[in-house]
Amino acid sequence: VRVTPGAPGVVKVQLRKVVFLPTEEKARAFADRIELRLSGDGALVKVGTNRDEIGRGQDVGFETHLEIEAPAETAVEIRSEHGRVDLAGVASADVVSSFDGVSVERLTGALKLESRNGEVRASGIGAGLELTARHGNVEVSDVTGPSKLDVEHGDLSARQTGPLDVAIQYGGFDAEGVAGDLVVRGGHAGVRASDVTGRAEVETSYEGIHLARVGGDVRAKAEHGEVTAEDVAGSLFAETSHE
Repeated sequence: VRVTPGAPGVVKVQLRKVVFLPTEEKARAFADRIELRLSGDGALVKVGTNRDEIGRGQDVGFETHLEIEAPAETAVEIRSEHGRVDLAGVASADVVSSFDGVSVERLTGALKLESRNGEVRASGIGAGLELTARHGNVEVSDVTGPSKLDVEHGDLSARQTGPLDVAIQYGGFDAEGVAGDLVVRGGHAGVRASDVTGRAEVETSYEGIHLARVGGDVRAKAEHGEVTAEDVAGSLFAETSHE
């Protein structure tokens, strides 16, 4: 699914079909049965295909790719399985995707995103960000407003964001430029953060915590890991074990 900004008041949709069969004739015949499904009123447009209907009971491999142009003020909701999602230049988005990457950029409003088995990139988010990711690396940048990030089995990097609330398991977390507080709850996850204007509260295990240039208080706890902290403007509490 690919969504880009278009003319005001107009939604344009293009369906591209890819069918895997032994002969071109059979592939064309099957492709002719794949249809675009559009419904809704002036305020809500639903875009999909009949792939679930025609694929049931068929031993045929096929792909349906949707190219959508929507007005810049559109709130977009995407539910996609086994395919990449690219989204840019709209008002807000609610995305659930699996088994491929997701890229979201230049939203004037908020983003809610859930991804499994794919890399995620989110940048230029004009309001808050709520993200859940499993089995894939995540890159977040240029986010206005608070972010709540929950990542497992993947690395997470954040650049130039608002306040961050992070849960990370079995990966690494690297943050630079947090305008507000930083709260991290980690497990088997290394944490590095710098240039935090607010306080930093970080807890992790089996990896270290490294903090620099924090404008408020720091509370850091690492089980089976080390703690380093420099240029802390507020008070510092650090607790470690085995390092």
